[in-house]
Amino acid sequence: MPYPCQSLLRLGSGLGATLLASVWLAGLPAHADLVPTTGLRSLGTSLRMNGLQAPGCSAGLCQVNGGTSRGTNLFHRFEQFDTRNGITRVDFLNGLQRAVIVGVTSPSGSFITVPVTGQNGAGLFFLSPGGISITGAGSFTGWGNLVLTTKTNLAIGTNQFNAFTTLPDSSPAWSAEPVVSSSSLSTDPQSLSNNGLNGNGPISVAGSLISIDRNLLIDSGDNTLSLQNASLGAGLAGTPGIGETSNGGASLRGRTITATDSSITALRTGLEATDIALTRTTIQA
Repeated sequence: MPYPCQSLLRLGSGLGATLLASVWLAGLPAHADLVPTTGLRSLGTSLRMNGLQAPGCSAGLCQVNGGTSRGTNLFHRFEQFDTRNGITRVDFLNGLQRAVIVGVTSPSGSFITVPVTGQNGAGLFFLSPGGISITGAGSFTGWGNLVLTTKTNLAIGTNQFNAFTTLPDSSPAWSAEPVVSSSSLSTDPQSLSNNGLNGNGPISVAGSLISIDRNLLIDSGDNTLSLQNASLGAGLAGTPGIGETSNGGASLRGRTITATDSSITALRTGLEATDIALTRTTIQA
């Protein structure tokens, strides 16, 4: 099963986690854009800004198309994924592809403040080793499964997709549907070092609602996962995908997990960390 059936809680101090997240957020860049990777590491991702083809998207509606298709998997890579200044929505035009795999290479991480939509209940596997910040109107619509992680690698069949470097070839293994499970995620320390990172970045969800039809996994690796006035939900609808035995799993993993004034609603919830601090936070089945 992709998720534990009960919560794994070890309560401890979350002060260090809060401080780490605060330091990270204080260093946010002033500009905001979606910029696909070009050159040797490109996966063929292209963008439209307000309906017009563009090398990047900085305002209004951003539509993501192109990418590398292998079976029912669609791969994208971005140099920057930051919606904070003028972008109103990000639409992935994945068509009938069942899994959208995204790698973000910016050492500053990803910043999501608007809805990110998909088509036909596909799964979104979002790898951003530099960190992930979701605030305000940041949400995910039209996705069946959602994986948010700052680990570098996702298992695809017998292969490993690395957020920074992998170029899927034509071998059948790249057509295998990825499984929503922390066991499918791993970190390559050399990849982090080569891209100016000392470890996995933190994940922060503040003031946002994330509601997913099937299963939700948020994994910050060896760093902090923090919720502030956030609402997470999983298992609203949909048919279990390959490797899934049921819907309704919400799994949160990291070195430390802190949650304040937040809620998690799912049939099965798993929290796994060295230290977990929950303040005015509810977990409901």
